[in-house]
Amino acid sequence: MFSALSIGATAQELEFPTSPTLWSDCGTGEKKPEARDITGPVFVAKSGQHRAKVKLKVKVKGYDCKNTTTLWFSEGTTLEFKSAYTQSPIEPDVQGNGMQIVDWSPDGKLLLTELWKWTTMGNDAGVDQSIIIFYPSRRKRFEVDLKRFQPDPKAECSIQYQLMGFTSDAWVVMKTRISTFYEDGESTDDKPPDKRCERPVEVWKINPRTQERLPLLKDFTPEKYSIQMKDDVATE
Repeated sequence: MFSALSIGATAQELEFPTSPTLWSDCGTGEKKPEARDITGPVFVAKSGQHRAKVKLKVKVKGYDCKNTTTLWFSEGTTLEFKSAYTQSPIEPDVQGNGMQIVDWSPDGKLLLTELWKWTTMGNDAGVDQSIIIFYPSRRKRFEVDLKRFQPDPKAECSIQYQLMGFTSDAWVVMKTRISTFYEDGESTDDKPPDKRCERPVEVWKINPRTQERLPLLKDFTPEKYSIQMKDDVATE
């Protein structure tokens, strides 16, 4: 199981993402959900002035929600935005989706994002997360292979992560915590030793093109290579 932190997670030193375009609750109980459009902040690359933003459209039919997430890209501050990627609802059940932008790379060419997909039906299914690095001007994209973090293919692991940004050489920086995955009601007595996996919080840099992975110091903090624009106000 791979996850970017469940709501209410207690993974030490990992922060839950708060982007409004990453997760949109369809509503619970008797309250009927509402159709809405959500637009995230504009990320402007400090190098090259490329811009990107995410728009989330939530359509409602009865008590069901269907999300469509679109990543928009512009090659300059005076040029119009164009659609670079769209995630539509996956019928019949996986109709929830969302995306957040993390940062541009130092040269302003690569864009680090996180995509979530989930079922909007009431069940205990998890959220499918993908780490996608876009190269918009070349119409290319790369994904970080989370399966490579699995310590042992036979072990049953929960891999929680936090995306942090880029290194100065344009490798993705992420923090991970690996623990044993337990079904409801399971305890350590129910898991044989070869099925368990426990690792402390670790920080990595990953080459998005080759998947090469190298450890970083636990207190490593990447620089920010973009400026966020919201309501015509710039924030670092």
